Amino acid sequence: DQLPTAPADITPAFFREAFADTPEAFFLVGALPWARNLTAKREVALRTVAETLARPVFFVQPVSEDDGLLCGGESLIFQKGMLCARGKRFSTDRLRMSLSAAALSCGETPSLTHNDPSEELWQALVFGTRAFVKKTGAGSVLLGLSGGIDSALVLAIAVDALGEENVTAVLMPSRFNPESSVTDAEKLCSNLHVHSVILPIEPLHVCYQETLEPLLADYPPNPHDVTFENVQARIRGSLLCAL
Repeated sequence: DQLPTAPADITPAFFREAFADTPEAFFLVGALPWARNLTAKREVALRTVAETLARPVFFVQPVSEDDGLLCGGESLIFQKGMLCARGKRFSTDRLRMSLSAAALSCGETPSLTHNDPSEELWQALVFGTRAFVKKTGAGSVLLGLSGGIDSALVLAIAVDALGEENVTAVLMPSRFNPESSVTDAEKLCSNLHVHSVILPIEPLHVCYQETLEPLLADYPPNPHDVTFENVQARIRGSLLCAL
């Protein structure tokens, strides 16, 4: 009735207990959430089942995103303990095969080897972003670009997921940002062919400071106080929401 979610629970014993008589082949239809380094372990477990029970194993996995949980596709077919076919990861695919009492034969498949773990993680991030944005009905996105690593990574994911023409980067420098932050952000936008706009927040920042200073004057001065540096994030968030 239900396929175990943990690779350690996908065992020959589970299938022996689940079926009174061992069928000619196992067709497993599951929507198991994707997790980093999980697919390789699941493959080993299914391979063991196919080899121990001496039956073909068809593992059918959907491609979907629901509330942040990803199902990454990559359906599998095993025969005699050997991987016979692998579907694409995070993409719909069709595996062709013929099953008879004598043998199992498979058509051509994209790849029978795992990608680099970092590549798998990137595919998951791109797929999850694309699926979520599509579900919201948005045709394009915008994001704040600081010139740092975090927002650079998000921009690269967005471009891969949605296309460069559907992403806008907003640069919002202040006096706390070195000039290199702006030049780095502009260079990244140029490399990724992303439209960008610059909204300096210094005038708004000065207004915040002038408004707060009468109250802050009641407290001892602190040269390391980060109050006005932290105010930046709220200003930038307001501008992004407005856009």
